[in-house]
Amino acid sequence: MNENSRIILLKYLTEYHSKYDLSMKYVIISMINRLKNKEYITSKQLRSVSKFLVREPYFEGRNTEQLLEFFETIIDDRPIKQRNNEDEYIPNTLEQFFS
Repeated sequence: MNENSRIILLKYLTEYHSKYDLSMKYVIISMINRLKNKEYITSKQLRSVSKFLVREPYFEGRNTEQLLEFFETIIDDRPIKQRNNEDEYIPNTLEQFFS
């Protein structure tokens, strides 16, 4: 995980949370908590705030896809269950019923 991109995104998310009365407040809070805990966010979460980020001077001239590339080190789109139990993941099967 790239610490620099995590800190940059955390800075902007904290600013949005404190300044604006947004309908997507809970998404922003969730992203802030995940980043503070040094966990990954999803591309869907990033896309939801990208319309704000592209207006920031730091990201001027970038589009959503370029933002996804910039933050790719803090994005993980695997299901949370697979992320947390990567070594322990056992898929469900019907073998027990056929024995």
